[in-house]
Amino acid sequence: MSIANSVKKPPNAKSASTKSPAAKTIGKAAPKSAKPSAKQKARSTPKLTNIFVGAGFTHIPSDNIHFYLEQRQGEIDHIFAWENVIVLCEETAGKEVTKHCTNKIFFHKLIAQDWPKFFETYRKHNPQLDAYIGTNYTAQELEVRHIYYSEEYDLDEGVAQNSAPFSILSRANAAYFDALVKTIAKSAKFEILKYLGITLNRVGQSRISGGGVTLQSFPGFALPAAHTNYPKDFAIVSFYADPMALIQRAYILRRDGWESPDLSYQRFVRAEKLSEMRDYLANNGKVFINNLIVTLPSKALMRETSGQLVDPKTLSQRTHVELELPLELGTVGVVDGQHRILAYFEGSGPVEDKISPLRKRQNLLVTGIIFPMDYTAEMRVKFEAELFLSINDTQTGVHTQLRQDLETIIKPDTPLAIGRSVINRLSRDGSLDGMLQVSQFDPPEKIATGSLGPYVLKPLLRKGSLFYKTWDPAGTQDLSDSAQRQKYVDYSVTEIKRLLAGCKQNLQHRWNPVAQGGILSTTIVGGLLLLLERLTVAGVPLSQMDYPKLLVPLQTFDFTPYKSSGWKQLSKDIMKSLTL
Repeated sequence: MSIANSVKKPPNAKSASTKSPAAKTIGKAAPKSAKPSAKQKARSTPKLTNIFVGAGFTHIPSDNIHFYLEQRQGEIDHIFAWENVIVLCEETAGKEVTKHCTNKIFFHKLIAQDWPKFFETYRKHNPQLDAYIGTNYTAQELEVRHIYYSEEYDLDEGVAQNSAPFSILSRANAAYFDALVKTIAKSAKFEILKYLGITLNRVGQSRISGGGVTLQSFPGFALPAAHTNYPKDFAIVSFYADPMALIQRAYILRRDGWESPDLSYQRFVRAEKLSEMRDYLANNGKVFINNLIVTLPSKALMRETSGQLVDPKTLSQRTHVELELPLELGTVGVVDGQHRILAYFEGSGPVEDKISPLRKRQNLLVTGIIFPMDYTAEMRVKFEAELFLSINDTQTGVHTQLRQDLETIIKPDTPLAIGRSVINRLSRDGSLDGMLQVSQFDPPEKIATGSLGPYVLKPLLRKGSLFYKTWDPAGTQDLSDSAQRQKYVDYSVTEIKRLLAGCKQNLQHRWNPVAQGGILSTTIVGGLLLLLERLTVAGVPLSQMDYPKLLVPLQTFDFTPYKSSGWKQLSKDIMKSLTL
């Protein structure tokens, strides 16, 4: 690997950059650039900068520093750093996303092949990176990650799945992190680190010392499951913890977040509520007295005052314990009390000056539930969702949409839950790939899906429906069994994709969301999905359907009259136009 200082491009060298050639090349002064366009001015602070700088990372300028790797010219759009974490980012607002990303993948693979060697050489040409690293870390101690982000267009799924060393930041996830940073500022860094796959024992001084995962002790009382009506082998421990210890470890499965969309239920944290709570803390300095409800990992240890380990199975009475929690990201599941924890977030300004000393000094009362060792991640989330619903339903009530989300976790065999799984699959695979809104952070030009679940897919996919019987004619399958349920989801997705592929082939240029000049809306998609129900009524086996030929009438079909909840009428009218 070599990084050349010459301005002159080597013979047959290819460029991995989409930037203008009037850019800085390593070892040379940058020529005067042309006057920036209105679009360039509008993008002077791109979303990646907002996210990472807002979360407390340092932005190290790197754009327009051109260099060569294996006779291939390129540059790095952004470098963000925190402690020894270095994030190399590529960002585009152009239309040729696939081509741009493919070039960048190749270039970053060259970097990743021997990134210690790359950094030792590249830092000589980037003074700010060199100053940041200084003598604090060796190249081998850096935790390097690669991010690719397209602001205007989602990347093709096939490219995204083969994008190493990049993590592809989708527009929805970027919007999520942007909103999170605007809400909890620098404390968002811990969720970003988790997204990047970085553990705290690989950060900063812990990385230098090479130590293992740090354990921190919290005094508390443990109760046996028999005294709490929780299932056997559970342990309940009440303890005090400083807000910083909880912020570092917390995971909150927020609806529309980046983690496990099928297993997420929490509301997004409310900025206005946090602002009120921070004003209270800054002006009064008094701790919130209500206890928090969290779940704890099975590897959380409890010790008696003598140092003897406490086995939850043998607990028979309330016992004074020292709770040992690993300092790891995403180990404390917040079921109730996310605002009370996050009110202590690391921000800036006069309020932050008052809250900063409270972050490690005050103690919050926490009730922690320790799961048995054999509890899977899915079992944990289901338990948390049920607990969340029981707590919040007795307080302010649960919004209908949130209740539906909770149902998909608590009762995954219901048609609503199965429908949600199907929508999530269709949103990233098949003819509707990249076109569906499955998150509040998805771009507005995508097709809303909120009503498709309860009003279209729920009746279509319910057990006993005509469509269901095409998969299970004898009615012997058990959808409460996860393996059989997955087979039904796979079957449903396959049949729907076959139908939609035939629709797309006949609609051609009209096969786009309305916002992009096409005819696809929630109503139109719902009507096309309900065609499956009408086709099963006709008695022709779905496997024998030649959809491209059958759906030729769609080429001249007028979709303009169908609005709102007109999917049933649409499917009926399309059916009349077909010749079986």
